[in-house]
Amino acid sequence: MHKIGDFIVYKRDVCKVIDYLENYYNNTDYYRLIPVNDNSLKVDIPVNNKYIRNILSKSEVNNIINNIPNIKTIEVTDKLIL
Repeated sequence: MHKIGDFIVYKRDVCKVIDYLENYYNNTDYYRLIPVNDNSLKVDIPVNNKYIRNILSKSEVNNIINNIPNIKTIEVTDKLIL
């Protein structure tokens, strides 16, 4: 559960949690978010929304970058990957 003031990623945007709304709609709790790139927009989303994720820490990002050389490439013979 995120707290007011936390930053999260919602879909593709970094947002700040500005409010927690209990039983806001259909007996479900919601977060009220403001995207950091457009603070005129407010978004209300259910707390169990599958598109919410935590922001990676600097060390997690560095770890991913450092492991890029270890990632195996795949060979594709089809023109379209599904």
